[in-house]
Amino acid sequence: PTSGAGSGAREGDDDGRPEVLSTPTPMSVRNGVGTVTPDESQSDIPTPDRAPSSRSRSRRNVTPDKAPSSGDASNTNVAAPDRAPSSIGNTPSRRNVTPENAASTGTGDASNANGPTPDPAPSSRVEEVRREVLTNMGNDARIKAQIKAEGCATTLSPEEREKRKKCLDKWIKANTDPRTGKGRFVFKRGCAKGCLTTILGGIGTEPWPPSVNPPDYNREPNPFIAKNEFYVAGNEEWNFFTPRFPGDTGLVNTKAFTQNRQSKQKEFHMFVQCSTAKHKRHWHGENAQTGRMYVGVYRKVVDEDGDDVVETIVHIDDHDLDVTNRLGIAKHHLRWYIKHTGGANYTTQDPQFLRCREKAAQEAGDAWGKAKDTQKDTLTMYQVLLEQRFSMKTVPIEFVRYDEKLYQALVDVGAVIERKGRTGQVALTPEGLNHWY
Repeated sequence: PTSGAGSGAREGDDDGRPEVLSTPTPMSVRNGVGTVTPDESQSDIPTPDRAPSSRSRSRRNVTPDKAPSSGDASNTNVAAPDRAPSSIGNTPSRRNVTPENAASTGTGDASNANGPTPDPAPSSRVEEVRREVLTNMGNDARIKAQIKAEGCATTLSPEEREKRKKCLDKWIKANTDPRTGKGRFVFKRGCAKGCLTTILGGIGTEPWPPSVNPPDYNREPNPFIAKNEFYVAGNEEWNFFTPRFPGDTGLVNTKAFTQNRQSKQKEFHMFVQCSTAKHKRHWHGENAQTGRMYVGVYRKVVDEDGDDVVETIVHIDDHDLDVTNRLGIAKHHLRWYIKHTGGANYTTQDPQFLRCREKAAQEAGDAWGKAKDTQKDTLTMYQVLLEQRFSMKTVPIEFVRYDEKLYQALVDVGAVIERKGRTGQVALTPEGLNHWY
């Protein structure tokens, strides 16, 4: 069958409110933490011609009953020049992306079609999960690009077709509501009469909120979450490697644990935001866009000895990080810098920003003259983050079980996201999921 990768993506928070996230301290400011989130990234922004960064694994010992230690520095500040991460992936070819070819490629970044170089055989469960997630992501991008270019999936190898068919069968089964036989519903995160916080509590604008005062359920103590336990429900732009469907493996930002270290829980409810672009990992069909899909109860994967955490560091220019994610993260930081560094003067007076603006113009080439001022500022902020070596840490997570009672409670309370004529249900066909074999 033929496939269309879709045009540009517009990612954002489904309720239009900010998401509370920690932010790197700018060079001109040495205090404060940001509290804004990406609004909507635009794939028609000319993307800089940057070679992708390397990705590395760091290991540190923690006790089984303790989350990773504080000071999650690599998530927030500049990587030390003498601590450069080692490469574990291949380097794709460089390419200028303009508003025109960004829309035509779907991803806006040709490098996404290159899968990571396979690692040596995994030595532990942690390595096995990490490798599985990254390899699947790279292969899926490559295959989708091939199918789009050739117009069909028949040129895939028999092994690839069989693997993708098995994945799709598992995907559809996991996302089928056993009561209706139709696609499962996706939900509103917060700030609505019926939403995730109605059942689980917490602050709806936080990506991994602790439930400080869990709401009662049917006039009884909450059976789904205990006091101070957290769940994960952040924006797709910041959670690009999370599971695709119930039972799938994934990677989650370490801040979910470092910012909830007061909780001793081993398992947590996991929600992923459905993408608005067909080529992306979390595309679940037209009707599911921007909604939070419940993928089940998950836990952090640890090595067999139970006390060793393996982290994957993802840099802002990593070749597995989609262009819409990169620009969304840049928008978040741009808004934070403007808010905390003297308002709009930041973009006209800050020395680092002005220096990076020249670099952004050079990278964009002729497309720079056609870009809007807001797009130019976003591209400049992207260059600032490149200069600062901005990165995020992730750790592997694995499926534990699916809480059908929680899913049904969210449906019953009216948390289903039904907007603009959409049903809020995930797709269950190759066409709907853009998953061809």
